[in-house]
Amino acid sequence: MQIEKHGGQLSEGPAGILVCIVDDSYGKPNDLDETVLYDEFKTELEEEFEQSFEEVDVAPGYSVPAFATLIQAITDYWPYLIATFFLAKPVSENLDVWISIAKSIRKYFVRSDIVLGRNAAAVLALEAVIVELGEMPKSIMCNGYYWTDIRFEGEELGEIDKKSIQDGPRTEYLCMAKQIFRIEADGINFEVSVEGKSVSAKRIKQSSSE
Repeated sequence: MQIEKHGGQLSEGPAGILVCIVDDSYGKPNDLDETVLYDEFKTELEEEFEQSFEEVDVAPGYSVPAFATLIQAITDYWPYLIATFFLAKPVSENLDVWISIAKSIRKYFVRSDIVLGRNAAAVLALEAVIVELGEMPKSIMCNGYYWTDIRFEGEELGEIDKKSIQDGPRTEYLCMAKQIFRIEADGINFEVSVEGKSVSAKRIKQSSSE
């Protein structure tokens, strides 16, 4: 897999599946040097999950250190599936791939604080829709995607076009991002929010203007 970076940090890229584990030792009193603590936490993660991690910062304007990794998709179809999904086109084949990748993502949830790139969040959003349906749909389609900065929730930030598909947050914003998906599955519309490990899906009615 080609590693993509933005601003010197590991980023998800078009087909990557980015998971970041926040360093839970950060800010806690400790006699050890920060560099030593980071190295110990990184080594601990790499031994636990048997893969490499890279240090990143997941908050803008101040430091929230985390360690990021890219999950290996189980099939060569994945780049096509995720590209089609975010082009707002129906996807009806290899839907079981999403469930398999969701399981790969959830293995990191044993850690207390996780943030996800757009593609990783999309996988969990679709998993939530399938759970809500109670069965595997015949076809799914992304009708909209955007993200909001949780620091400014409740403030007037202008009208959000919920039918557009925006770019995902950069790595340095992941700790502050709530990602919202509008997904249609077998003609039923859902809105799914993903914030860290929290995933919430609800059925919505499509208005006549849409």
